[in-house]
Amino acid sequence: MFGSVPQRDYLCSKISDFLHNSISNDSGRVVRDSSVEKGLQCQFIDIISPRQAVKEHLWQLHFSEYGRGVCMYRTKRLQELISHGIPDKLRAEMWLTLSGAMFDIDKYRGKYEKLVALSGN
Repeated sequence: MFGSVPQRDYLCSKISDFLHNSISNDSGRVVRDSSVEKGLQCQFIDIISPRQAVKEHLWQLHFSEYGRGVCMYRTKRLQELISHGIPDKLRAEMWLTLSGAMFDIDKYRGKYEKLVALSGN
């Protein structure tokens, strides 16, 4: 099966390089050397676009003036911020807060786990 893989030599060289840059710890498990390049997602995870940075700053200013979470005041400025886009870092939190899902989570605490347990039987 491995013999029919397209670009087999390239794949073998990459695997060889990976294994060469790996080391074994005392337990015999292979641990990646930190000098090996990380994947693209790991390399760029902390890099945000200037547009996202501006959005985050504007949202932080709003939070400092009107609060954050369920006690946040609903203002015209909040509607404007939403229409311009919620920063990626805040999307999950804002979805829970603004949709009312946070109240549902609290109201039905444990319900999901019970349904999962029932479906397993």
